[in-house]
Amino acid sequence: MAKQDAICDEIVLRLSHKIREIREAKEISKNELSQRSGISRAAIRRIEEGQRSPSLYILLMLCRSMDESLWNLLKEVER
Repeated sequence: MAKQDAICDEIVLRLSHKIREIREAKEISKNELSQRSGISRAAIRRIEEGQRSPSLYILLMLCRSMDESLWNLLKEVER
């Protein structure tokens, strides 16, 4: 079980880094992303720092708000 937890933690960390990378590349502030997505700035911060594992719904809302494909985000994280 510990190995599976470590794998999940690694995926969440990669996902959080990729979300931040996309947001910064598109020059979107956390405040702006919060307004666009309806997700609180604090939640976005926790997600980007790897402290929170986002639900599929939240991932979808963040991706749509950044004009990014959820599929592309997940493909990048899988690599």
